Amino acid sequence: MNGDIILDHNGGAEDPDTTVIINGVNYNFIVELTGDLPVNNKVPDPLEGKQITVISVVIDGSYERLFFVTDGSGTQALMDGFGNGAIALGSADFSPPPVFICFCDGTDIMTPSGPRKVETLRVGEYVLNESGKRKKIQWIGCTDVSSATFKRFPDQRPIRIFAGSIAPKIPANDLFVSPQHRVALEGYEVELLCGTDRVFVAAKHLTSSIAERVETCEATSYYHILLNEHDVIVSNGLATESLQLSKRNLDGMSQNAKVSLCKNLKDSEIVSAFKRLDTLPSLIAREAIVLAEAMFGRLKKNSNELSSKIGYWRGNPPITNRGITPAL
Repeated sequence: MNGDIILDHNGGAEDPDTTVIINGVNYNFIVELTGDLPVNNKVPDPLEGKQITVISVVIDGSYERLFFVTDGSGTQALMDGFGNGAIALGSADFSPPPVFICFCDGTDIMTPSGPRKVETLRVGEYVLNESGKRKKIQWIGCTDVSSATFKRFPDQRPIRIFAGSIAPKIPANDLFVSPQHRVALEGYEVELLCGTDRVFVAAKHLTSSIAERVETCEATSYYHILLNEHDVIVSNGLATESLQLSKRNLDGMSQNAKVSLCKNLKDSEIVSAFKRLDTLPSLIAREAIVLAEAMFGRLKKNSNELSSKIGYWRGNPPITNRGITPAL
């Protein structure tokens, strides 16, 4: 693509400041819709359940509809692996809302000097990944979201993961993150159900087990921590992901955050960040919900108690979050 790398839905008109390059030629395009790929034999396994963006382009007088995987994971080999025929999309959205990402203000992030509030971190400083290795902050940005915006897009309200719900003192305090922010889970249930030792699960898929969507939400600030590679860092004592750039979550950032990103990183670094792989496999919605309920049981709220006090470890063997030892 050529332009500001930010796709504008633009009410059905052409994107005003970005073009797509096809066989070396720049074309204007229209963002038509987003939708989720189905789980069937027409879709390569790694892309099942992934969101795609459909665009329309006029090439040599012919109207063409093209699509790409929104998170950038659609390699040429995977795209060549699609079966023939029409593919029905789930959750088709012809006017997709913004996607707000990352940690709410007040979150404790583990650093070489101990936990620090996310809003105090700066570019060039260090955080610790879950193995205790120092990781330099390549960029950190902030997006302020108003209560009016949350009323307009209620599905984007923050998710509260209850203190002590994953294991004793994990997380140490209620953790507030965006719905799409991913948590690292491990345990025998992960191995049995997923065939791997660790996976990412989006916070919004934990709301039937150990979390809830905040019902009323005032203005919130989301902080985005970009490292030189996608990694697992520690927030309120819980293993969570650092920022993994995608076209849609970039759309959800404030204009100031986008400008800051472009000032702090070279174009080649931004392009590289879009192309890098996730550090762990990520589960789609139905897989994540089944896993979370297998690990933690279904959440049953007592109407006489505050919801923030009802999360607890339910007796299954707890997830072993790896010890954090500062690597100085």
